Amino acid sequence: MLHRICFLLFAIVLLAGCTDGTERRLQLEELERQNRADSLMTNDSLARDLVLWFDRYGTPNEQMRAHYILGRTHYDRGELPQALEAYKDAADRADTSSADCDFRTLSRVHAQTAQLYYSQLLPDNMIRHERLAMKYAKVAKDTMQYLYCHGMLAEGYEMKNMPDSALIILSEAYTLYENAGCDKHAASLCCSMADIYRQLKDYAQAGIYMLKYESQTGYFNKNGDINPGKEMYYSCKGHLCLDNSDKDNAEHYFRKLLGVANNYDLKIAALNGLQQFYAKYHDKDSLIKYSYLRDSICSIAHNDIEIQKTLQVQALYDYTRSELIAIQKSREADRLRYVLVILVSLSIILTLLSIIVFIRHQNAQRLLQSKYQAEMEKMAQAQTDLLALRSEQTVSQALLCQKEQEIKSLQDTTEQYRHKIHTLQSYAINERLQKAPVTLRLQQYLKHDPNQLPAFEDWRDLKVLINHEIPSFYDTLVKDNKLNSFEYDVCVLLRLQFSPTNIAKLKRCTPSYITQIRKGIYKKLFQKEGRADDLDDYVLSLS
Repeated sequence: MLHRICFLLFAIVLLAGCTDGTERRLQLEELERQNRADSLMTNDSLARDLVLWFDRYGTPNEQMRAHYILGRTHYDRGELPQALEAYKDAADRADTSSADCDFRTLSRVHAQTAQLYYSQLLPDNMIRHERLAMKYAKVAKDTMQYLYCHGMLAEGYEMKNMPDSALIILSEAYTLYENAGCDKHAASLCCSMADIYRQLKDYAQAGIYMLKYESQTGYFNKNGDINPGKEMYYSCKGHLCLDNSDKDNAEHYFRKLLGVANNYDLKIAALNGLQQFYAKYHDKDSLIKYSYLRDSICSIAHNDIEIQKTLQVQALYDYTRSELIAIQKSREADRLRYVLVILVSLSIILTLLSIIVFIRHQNAQRLLQSKYQAEMEKMAQAQTDLLALRSEQTVSQALLCQKEQEIKSLQDTTEQYRHKIHTLQSYAINERLQKAPVTLRLQQYLKHDPNQLPAFEDWRDLKVLINHEIPSFYDTLVKDNKLNSFEYDVCVLLRLQFSPTNIAKLKRCTPSYITQIRKGIYKKLFQKEGRADDLDDYVLSLS
């Protein structure tokens, strides 16, 4: 029976968690769908809620995915320190020793982390995470992700001013793309390769790769304008033309870049190109002009970067504080949930135990009644047999004695069953008497307000209770024994198992007086002297 109760409780808790778990996983899948579609993700409260839930109830893969989505959300909100922290947490959640580890997602976590370090001008960190992204992409057999990260790795070496290493990596990535049949992806690396060849003064190779970039990527429209986001091409092309003394095209591409520049990097690249252009062709006034503009933009960019860093530090502080508050509230909610589960579980257990006790009590009583009835029938048959034997003249005295002994044994057995049945019935009656509202009310008087006397309604409810549970109680005590109202009230309180001391408090008299009353009642009932305790035993036996 106990294991059934435990199974029922487990099923209740499991069903309570199923709905919440299904909803959370659907929410996570929806956010991942938005991420794959490159939608702007700004709902950080939902992302944080998912992180808190999956950290408690999710698998390592689900925890990693939830933290990754939180990092992407912070990134889209411009909260780079928080994004970096979320990516770190995502990588920490991954169980790389497990056969079902989601290495594909883990590769993207490290790739995003590498991009963040790149934007923060930290090439060593960027290179380390890009290599990790390549490692896990290879384990996941995600060829395109591996090749993309291989190509991005070169940018870290360019940032470290190591063009030879960057060119080797780009060449490897170019060959791998070609072998995989991804010619456009291979061509997308050619602009960077052309610029490195230019820096190494290999202008012939630079020209070859620049032509591949222009003809094979599909990034250009019919007017020769490159797609948005690829404008740095104009700087590379301008410098290549400048080094090849193609004066008109060099100035054209630098000015074209300046015309479309929408961020500091592009503006500085354009102004730096024009500065070098006029320095080479000895136009002093223009050189001073563009040097001044370049220095001004660099100064403004530096100030904005410092402001941005300050805002990021403040945002990180606010985030950390809100995260701590969220964790505290989550823990409080968990504690409340645990308390609620415990209370519900206890209620269910108590209810089931009450049902079990009731059923067992009923079964025990029916079994005793059945055995009692069977023994009574045996005894009746034995009595009939004895009377029949006595009517016969030839029956031996030994056989009569044996039959009488059998009847005596059956009488003892039936008396035992009768006593047990009476005890079971008395137990049930006593339990109902003890739990009756009027009984509990009088107990509250004694506990909290000893000076309060029972009201008329209380005495009435007591007598109604006794008449309902023990219909013969009044006639047994009062009918032929002439007990007065005070004495009857004492008997009622005794039957409800109030102590003589408490009876004295309820009747506003001394305990010694109650003792005398009990002795007097016993004498009226049995016409002989007796102890007060003898009356108590008798009254308690009435049922």
